[in-house]
Amino acid sequence: MSDLKKRFDAAAADSKNLREAPGNDVKLKMYGLFKQGGAGDVTGSRPGFTDIVGRAKYDAWAALKGTGTEDAMQQYIDLVESLKLGRTTKTNDPVKLVKEVIPPLDDRERERRRALVRAHYAAENDHDLERIMGTFSENAVMLYNRQSFPSGEAIRSAHGYFGMSAAPGAFGGFRSIVDQEHFTDTEIVIEGRACGRHISEFLGFLPTERDVELPFVAFYRFDADGKLTSERVVMNLGPLRGAANPSLKGER
Repeated sequence: MSDLKKRFDAAAADSKNLREAPGNDVKLKMYGLFKQGGAGDVTGSRPGFTDIVGRAKYDAWAALKGTGTEDAMQQYIDLVESLKLGRTTKTNDPVKLVKEVIPPLDDRERERRRALVRAHYAAENDHDLERIMGTFSENAVMLYNRQSFPSGEAIRSAHGYFGMSAAPGAFGGFRSIVDQEHFTDTEIVIEGRACGRHISEFLGFLPTERDVELPFVAFYRFDADGKLTSERVVMNLGPLRGAANPSLKGER
């Protein structure tokens, strides 16, 4: 066994006994490096959207495609060593404050937040996935009904799955309607409705082929550059239940 492989195996053992658990983004990076170092390029099929954890792990490994196994091993060793020394920021909190600046909540700050959120919704309603992703910071996180999407790739997939890209999604003709805006010291809070025709499976709900309105409340934070650091959405999926959905027939 080579010295590098011995140190790689030792780092894997050390990773299980860290004084502080790293955040989800660091855990995914560790996973990807470990798999790349041990097995090389990613294999198998990408898990479906409903397997959030499996999909995130697959993406973390796939992102390292082409990286040599020895290079991946050394990166993994270096990362674990940095964690042992406490040099890597812990980011378990789903709302990460990345370069976040929170000016006093005055009329100017209200307009700033309002303009940023409206630009984000305009991109969603135009089904322009590149513009949507352009509103997020590099380290942004998204939560949808308490499911975490901790990476840019996961956030991109979630928006496409919903129907916010040029490709078909769960809802045809998707659009978001803002009904109310509220402001806290740190966030802008939106009450609104996601509207569209339910044309494909969505989180276990079979397509109803009906026009639906899904009420939601969403919370947004921004960094110093006007990019989203977090998007948290709580959505009522009750309108998807109905006789037109065979899997839910009899449920009221």
